[in-house]
Amino acid sequence: MDRLYPRSLHSDEIRLVEVIPLPETAVYTYAEDLPLELNLRVFHASKAPRYTALSYTWGSSEEVASVFVNGAGFSITHNLYCALEQFRLDISDGTADHSKAYDAMSPDGADSWPSHFIWVDALSINQLDEMEKSCQVAHMGAIYRNSTCVMAYLGDDEPDDDVDSRTSRVDSSPALAKIHAVVEKYHAMAPSSRSFADIPEWASEAFADDFCVCGDETDDALWRAVQALFAKPWWSRIWVAHEMMSGRPTWIVHGHVRLDFDDVLVFAALMAMVRLHPNDSAFAVYGISPFVYEIKDILEQHRMSDVHTPQLLDVLMSYRYFGATDPRDKVYAALGMMQPNSIKGLMPDYSKDLLRVYTDVVKAHVRSSDYSNKLDFLGSDGLQEGGITGLPSWLPDWRHQSQYQVPFRKYSGDMAKIPRPKQLHRGLVRAAYSASGTRRDLEDLGISPRQLVGFSGRSLHVKGYRLGYLYDLQSAFQPGDSQQVINGWRDSIGMEPYFTGESEMEAFSKLLVAGLEFSRHEAFCRTPLIEEPTASLSAMSRHKFQPPAFSGIRIACAGRKMARVVQKDWTSDGLALVPECAREGDQVFVLLGGQVLYILRPAAGGGYRFVGEAYVHGLMDGEVLDLLKQGLAAVQEIVIR
Repeated sequence: MDRLYPRSLHSDEIRLVEVIPLPETAVYTYAEDLPLELNLRVFHASKAPRYTALSYTWGSSEEVASVFVNGAGFSITHNLYCALEQFRLDISDGTADHSKAYDAMSPDGADSWPSHFIWVDALSINQLDEMEKSCQVAHMGAIYRNSTCVMAYLGDDEPDDDVDSRTSRVDSSPALAKIHAVVEKYHAMAPSSRSFADIPEWASEAFADDFCVCGDETDDALWRAVQALFAKPWWSRIWVAHEMMSGRPTWIVHGHVRLDFDDVLVFAALMAMVRLHPNDSAFAVYGISPFVYEIKDILEQHRMSDVHTPQLLDVLMSYRYFGATDPRDKVYAALGMMQPNSIKGLMPDYSKDLLRVYTDVVKAHVRSSDYSNKLDFLGSDGLQEGGITGLPSWLPDWRHQSQYQVPFRKYSGDMAKIPRPKQLHRGLVRAAYSASGTRRDLEDLGISPRQLVGFSGRSLHVKGYRLGYLYDLQSAFQPGDSQQVINGWRDSIGMEPYFTGESEMEAFSKLLVAGLEFSRHEAFCRTPLIEEPTASLSAMSRHKFQPPAFSGIRIACAGRKMARVVQKDWTSDGLALVPECAREGDQVFVLLGGQVLYILRPAAGGGYRFVGEAYVHGLMDGEVLDLLKQGLAAVQEIVIR
């Protein structure tokens, strides 16, 4: 390793991989039989030559291939080898028939990459040098922005045993050929609409035939190839979301074919827009991985980032579905998507263990947040009882790629997981809840809003007081039996008045959408619930064709139970939405600095375990502070372990 990496990179340096081109005679004949020769070259970042940045998946560490780096043998993953081999083919003869590009690769029209240099994380960073790795990862955003273009390598299709791969390179990706044909038609019909974010409504009708399933074997094979392309592991990498924000021309490379990344997203958007009978629609029959639409949403928001910079917790929550080999990279990739002034005190540091990295995120959030957002980290991972064993119950666990439930939305007027930039710019987004009141409310009560949150070892210290206990817990809301569960909840509702002055049935109808406004949600109790196919909660929250009422109910109730909250000083019980793991006797707390209410459970040895968030109808807008005013409660320090 010393021969490859004689010293660590300085913070203003970059290490590039120089790929040695093939001999001219080998391009057309025996290219795949020649060893891959590479050189590592160090440059000052401001004086680096034009280079391509590679976006790819490492692949299995057990599948390796040998290359020569600086003249010495070196092992890399098979997937990286294939990506570099394709790059070598392209730079060896940009006009050769071994590769097909559907658009010019550079402004001057050259059908090749800009130079022999490519940036590859596995080689450009000494993976055994934690200091260098931390420094270079912190600069990855700049590395991709300063590249001439990005090569997004998705791999190859499974080879056909009856076809000689050396003679079929041009047709090596029928999926990209299909995508190209549709997008070319679209650009011809809408020459002024180049972006995947502004596709006109008429396109849903104009492209119905292009996304209609014919049913024959050839058509089925083609759509399965498209489906397989969008199911490639590349789409689900957290670093892909980071890399695609570079703003540089990006090329999807599949087999020996490459296509503009924006055109691929145009195709995905058109496919989702076309409305056909489910039996005829390629989208319904074959589908596309939801990660494709996650990336599309990410890029749409990023291109409006001058309007709004989201909080780090929001970014981590939005991108939790993406995978990372090293779970610390869930945080470090997210840091690269933030504005520098929004993440003071946080930098990639691979010398820190997972507990410290995740704890540092929470501490940074507490330092930088306003009173009403101070405790947004509690329950932000949407997991049950603190997630994976090994971390404190209060610490969000971003190792999980799926949420058990969607955290209660902190903003109204928004069906997405975080507020859209357009809404923030127009002032359409406001805090949905303020269960612990406002900073002014506390000051009026003579309570200092400072130092509400503290840390001691693995313990979280917060201030608040108990509201009551859970009882009469109902069945959990789950996809597939939603109608039966909601009917059971409704059967437990009486006709007596609720403590807010409305009837208990009226309170129940609002409980189902966690008190937020959705059109037609009041009609839910009078009409059958529409059952829909199981899908990820992420995709459901943005599905354009779902009735708003159903979307609101599914997001609010999935993974939760209805329960009642009793407190001896109340004249009536409260209706609540609580995590499925909540038990009878669990305690409901208001914690100062929290927008919602929280469920805690006494822990062995003292203190509490964090169970999850709670919505109690009628107590989400500071009403619980009346208990302090009336002397029925007192603020105390609460330790959560």
